Amino acid sequence: MPTARVDMLSPVAPPPKADRPLAPRLTSVDGKTVGYRIDWWNFEDFVERIQELLEQHAKPAGSRTLNKVAATHGVSEIFKTRDHAGRIGRAGRETQVQKAIDDFAGQVDWAIVGLAG
Repeated sequence: MPTARVDMLSPVAPPPKADRPLAPRLTSVDGKTVGYRIDWWNFEDFVERIQELLEQHAKPAGSRTLNKVAATHGVSEIFKTRDHAGRIGRAGRETQVQKAIDDFAGQVDWAIVGLAG
């Protein structure tokens, strides 16, 4: 009897290049702006809880979400998962995507990113 074959694809992104070291760890989030990358449909529920905890235990300066920053570049829909297949429609929009990410990074001191549902 022939053996069945299944191809498995990994959705994991490659690690960052070694030429870009990690930013130094913050000693405190007080007075710092936190960023949130919207990565799943119920992300707002998660953000609300994190913001409650931050307000109870720290004094952040404010927050930004990548989806709202990206909207100014007309690419906000790509930062939300559209379906269970993970289709996000980046083709041909790499410049706008990079600009949105760069703008987001310039507006926050630290961020919660890379979360998956």
